[in-house]
Amino acid sequence: MNKHFNSYKEGLDLEFLREYCMEHGERRTFLRGETLEEAGEPAQWVVLVERGCFKYMVHNDEEGKEYCTGFAFEGEFVADFPYCLDGDAAPTSLVAVVPSAVYVVDGADLERHYRQSQVAERMGRDYMAYCLGQVKSHINNFYFKNNQRI
Repeated sequence: MNKHFNSYKEGLDLEFLREYCMEHGERRTFLRGETLEEAGEPAQWVVLVERGCFKYMVHNDEEGKEYCTGFAFEGEFVADFPYCLDGDAAPTSLVAVVPSAVYVVDGADLERHYRQSQVAERMGRDYMAYCLGQVKSHINNFYFKNNQRI
């Protein structure tokens, strides 16, 4: 059984990223419902949630509905990764669920740091591998569960 709600953290040492955010990040507060990033706009932030919670929201144009696709809790990171590293359009909106205090780092600055430090580059690569594993797991679960209903 996973120790964390967000299973991407299992087996992944994110202390380097936490320290980077606390040292280089700007401390900000967000009110409940306030948006950190808007879907379709350039993604640009990597955020350490010190206190509070954020949700990832997507809009289904066909249904005209909003859906929550994930959460980031205290001590976790919220970012449209990897889009935030190069400013690509964010696929989700990042919205504060409750009043929240965070450390905000510019994703482009983090990307430059990855390129300058072997340790940072390795951590970024490991994180991407874990993210890819999560995506593959979600896809496999989707197909498995859909095939069970047929």
